[in-house]
Formats: sequence, C-alpha cells, structure tokens
Amino acid sequence: MFLHTIASLSVDRGGTSRCVSELCGGIASTGADVGILTTADSSVAPGKFLPPGKSCAVVESDDKGVLGRFGLPFYAKLNDRLRSQQVELIHDHGVWLVTNYMAARLAYKYGVPLAISTHGMVEPWSLAQSATKKKIAFSIYQRGVFKRASVFFATSEAEAFNIRQLGLKQPIAVIPNGVAIPESIYLSKETRQNSERIILFLSRVHKKKGLINLARAWANIREPGWRLVIAGNDESGHKEEVLSVIRGLGIGQWFDFIGPVHGKDKEDIYLNADVFILPTFSENFGVVIAEALSYGVPVITTTGTPWKSLVKSNSGWWVKPDVEHITAAIREAISMTDGERSDMGLNGRKHVIDNYSWTSVVSGTLSVYSWLLGQSERPDCVIS
Repeated sequence: MFLHTIASLSVDRGGTSRCVSELCGGIASTGADVGILTTADSSVAPGKFLPPGKSCAVVESDDKGVLGRFGLPFYAKLNDRLRSQQVELIHDHGVWLVTNYMAARLAYKYGVPLAISTHGMVEPWSLAQSATKKKIAFSIYQRGVFKRASVFFATSEAEAFNIRQLGLKQPIAVIPNGVAIPESIYLSKETRQNSERIILFLSRVHKKKGLINLARAWANIREPGWRLVIAGNDESGHKEEVLSVIRGLGIGQWFDFIGPVHGKDKEDIYLNADVFILPTFSENFGVVIAEALSYGVPVITTTGTPWKSLVKSNSGWWVKPDVEHITAAIREAISMTDGERSDMGLNGRKHVIDNYSWTSVVSGTLSVYSWLLGQSERPDCVIS
C-alpha cells in the first residue's frame, strides 16, 4: 500500500487538501493500493475533499483534547496501519505540523521510505511569516523530519530550488499539481449584450493572496460595467481587513464577497467569469490558475507563482505582485474585446490539457514510487 498522510482534508484548508484527494483517487483508479490517513480536523466547519471513486480508503484520527493536539491518536492509527498492513511507502503532505513529525518518526521506526510534499510551505514568503517560531521549529524537529525523507516532491522548479535552499540534498521529483478538465465550456461570451463583466478571485481570503493590492489597483481603474467577485473562505479574519480598505477607497459597489463555493456553484462562477485574478505574493503552484484556464478563462497572476507559461502560451499576464503592475494588467485585460479574451482563454485551456491533466500527474508520481522501491530506473522528473 502507498499510504498518504495529511493533517486535514477539510474543504476550508484549500488546495492542498483537494490536490491530495484527487491524486489518491487517480492512483487508486490505476489499480494501485492507496490510502489516506488524516485527522478529523474538528477546528473547522464540516465538509471534506474525498477521493473520487471508492477504491481509496480514508481513515481519520480523533484530534480533540490534549491527546489530539499532540498528535497521539494520529500516531496510534499510523502505528497500527504500519504494524498490520503491508505499507510500502509513506507520502506525507505539509510541513511544521505534529502529523508530519509523527509520519517521519514512524517511517524511520518501520524502515518505510518517506516521500514529503512541502506544498509551498518552505517558500520564502511562507518562511517569513512567524519566522522566529519556524526557525525554532526547524532546529528542534523539522530539520530531523526532512532528513528522514527519501525524496521530496515539488510542483515547480522554483519550489525545488527553495527546498535546496534549506540545505537538503535528497532527490526532488518535480511534478505539477493536476486539474480535472471540464468536458465543455461556454464559448459564446462575445455574444452577450449589456451584461456586467466579471473579474473572479477564487482562493482563501488570506493576506498572502494579495487582495489589498487588488483593491488598490481597482481604485485606479473603477471601470463601469465590471464587477469583482471574491470567492473563498475567510482565514484569520482577513476579509474584514480587505473590506476596510475597500470602504476607505470608496469602491465597495464593485466588489461581491460570496464566500466559499464548491461543486456546481464553483463551476458556474468559472463559466461566467471573463478574467480570473490571483494577485498572490507566493504560491508553490496555484491550482486555481490551472482550474480557471481549464474553463477557458484568461488569468492575471504574479511572479509569486510559477506561471510564467501564461505569457508563452498567450493565455494571461504574469506580473510583479504590486499595485502598479496589477493595475496595468487589469487595464489591458478589460480593454480587450470579449472575443480576444475568449481566444486567450482557449489558449490556456489547451495549455492545461497538454500539461496538467491528472493522468500525467498520477503517471509521474507512480514512476517515482517505483524508482524509490527499487523497481525501475530513476524517472526524468527526479533531479539530484
């Protein structure tokens, strides 16, 4: 069995939970034996990303009370699985959490290869948040966790570089996140008459995502006939900070905060968006960018993401994460005709289909597992 460990699959935890769920569902669809061990994550609202299909079992540990806070129920569940089942490999997701420490400790105890996906949590911007605490944590336990890894997984060369900056010498597999490709998209936006155009932001409402810069950029534009739809769960009360800036700039009539969206609701907002924007300071990948492109929506994002390919594929804008450059990109996007934006979106859809389907991501991941277990040669995605 390939056992994936992650602190949470809650929908409120964002892209990491979704990507792990989709990856494991894809691995299961190949006939491989794969499972997920996670916590109940009682600190957030109900609702979890579960793997598609029925072949990937998800086991939760209790996280309530003092024992849960220190990860002891998670440790017990993982220990039981390693003792009673033929676990060939542990693939752990995330950094800095007690679950990561427990996964590394038990992988060492049982002599099981450990793969670690950092999911952007060692990017410079992320390391700068609560920097002192993270330096202490790195010295006390996280360095030891990393040293136990047989291989790291990174979603881009930039993330691989940042893993190396920590002094880690193990091989790194560079495999992007995948995205489910919608079978069809609306391609007739240019035929609409007298309807508002939409700039969509869909991600966590978190200070990392650059929403205050977006508000200040829009204050320079104030284009009639456009609306900015902000979809996503509020994290750490950042929504109120953003709203305070918006009110201060007098641009509230252009903004709609609609909260988290999933399923059909999420599909509908992608299909009705004219431009997607993620003005983030830092992303290891940015799965929502791939999602937006898969629906044929051109994207504005920043050099804080690894999406330089937007420029090469003529499917969007890749600009510095500051007000001046975000303003310029928005102005260019909204000055285009519906048909021009639609053409850019179709370029992006083709780019995602060619490079970010789950089929290719799963295939690459399994090739790394096979190599790690001594069953095949090192795949090209693994760098020394």
